[in-house]
Amino acid sequence: MGSTTKSKISRVTALGITNYGIMLIIGIITLFPFYITIINSISPPEDFLFKEIILWPSRFETSYFQLILTRGSDLFNAYKVTLFVTIIGTLVNLVLTTMTSFVLAQRQLPFRSQITLFIVFTMFFHGGMIPSFLLIQGLHLTNTLWAMIIPGAIGTGYMLFLRNFFMTIPTELYESAHLDGCSEAHILTRIILPLSMPAIAAFTLFYAVDHWNDFYAGTIYIFDYKKQPLQVYLRMVLYDATVRGDPETMSRLMGDGELKYQPPSEAMRAATVIAATLPIIMTYPFLQKYFVKGMMMGSLKG
Repeated sequence: MGSTTKSKISRVTALGITNYGIMLIIGIITLFPFYITIINSISPPEDFLFKEIILWPSRFETSYFQLILTRGSDLFNAYKVTLFVTIIGTLVNLVLTTMTSFVLAQRQLPFRSQITLFIVFTMFFHGGMIPSFLLIQGLHLTNTLWAMIIPGAIGTGYMLFLRNFFMTIPTELYESAHLDGCSEAHILTRIILPLSMPAIAAFTLFYAVDHWNDFYAGTIYIFDYKKQPLQVYLRMVLYDATVRGDPETMSRLMGDGELKYQPPSEAMRAATVIAATLPIIMTYPFLQKYFVKGMMMGSLKG
């Protein structure tokens, strides 16, 4: 009996070690390109003259970030556009999605099922790129930042999840609030929203990530180079291999001796990628705890 138990324990231990080993290898393969990108973004120019792959820099170089993030650089302008679209767009998304979900969660709403079915229909059938462009052009939104906000003001899937979440809230809360003389707006802002913060936080991050990573709208609707978002600029950097920093900052860094050589294109591209992805990566851990709770609550059928 003892030998059988020991053999089972040894098999379980061997299986666990094997699983951890496989996951470790997958993790290394996944993170290695990101690690190389970080190392390239902080390696001095002379390292690129002698090494094809830099595993550790001879010294830390921060002038690339000074060059691309200085006011007047192309990346700085793209950052301003993306921050505006992300912040304002997320606020518009949350306001309209919350209001629509709250209305559709009311069981006494006339034609509620028909309206919901009509909204769900838009998830599966879309007009396509050309009709969408003609619509945006007809609304005089082309080459404006609102072209990246208004067309996706309400995410249908997110709205349905939030609607289902609102429907799980006991109707007794609505009835007691009505007896106390509360209006629908007061019920939404003072009762429903405080109870829905996990779901609201989850969808806030979803919307913010969607806006931050939006590439399609900036490519189709924006013609002015200075109004293009961060992802469009990042695509230009990676495919065209051109990174234009601020000329005054370049002259200052070269004159002060902080930058002895012309910045390599590999280093500038790596610094641009890190600067473009780091903010959203740093935001994720603060809202991660709301993900499972918010999505599980909103996935209940109502």
